[in-house]
Amino acid sequence: MKSSVCTLIILLSSMFGYSQGVAIGSENENASAMLNVSATLTNGATGAGSQRGILIPRVTFAQRAMISSPATSLLVFQTDEHSGFYYNAGTSISPNWVMLKDDRTNFLSKSANYTIEASDIMSSLVIVQTTDGKTFTLPSAATVPAGKTIHVIFSASSGTITISGTIIWPGGSVPGGWNAVTLISDGSGTWYAVSYSGSNPA
Repeated sequence: MKSSVCTLIILLSSMFGYSQGVAIGSENENASAMLNVSATLTNGATGAGSQRGILIPRVTFAQRAMISSPATSLLVFQTDEHSGFYYNAGTSISPNWVMLKDDRTNFLSKSANYTIEASDIMSSLVIVQTTDGKTFTLPSAATVPAGKTIHVIFSASSGTITISGTIIWPGGSVPGGWNAVTLISDGSGTWYAVSYSGSNPA
């Protein structure tokens, strides 16, 4: 008899959870959510140790590639190479794993030679050189996730600056002159100059 009662309770709980949504850490379900997770314990405790987060599955690049027929919007945290949160923006048949990006832009102004660090680049970096004859050295694009952007601006009224790194320029050669250029990392060691403007007169 006890077994029958327990089975009935489990079935009723499952039906309630399916129709109303499930609340974890809270007594209140959210009508718009199938799962509502609260970081505060139901007894209202807010002391040390009572606050929690949700832990997304962690996989390596190779393990992520082995996920069979990943659903659209499937989310994982990649632990190696370009670590971070990735979601499948494609389909289960043709997965397209996209990294969740930081949309912040960092702004730097320099008057001397400068080696750009990967940590300088958030989602993008705008870096301005104010002095003639100086060099910006790019970080290895292999240390910068694909899609991150550097905007280089030369603000001096005359002279030239140099960008050192592996760059693919439109047409295959360095343009004769520019005072602004946008570079995008391919994530594997190369920067692509996707646009440039103005002149960089000698």
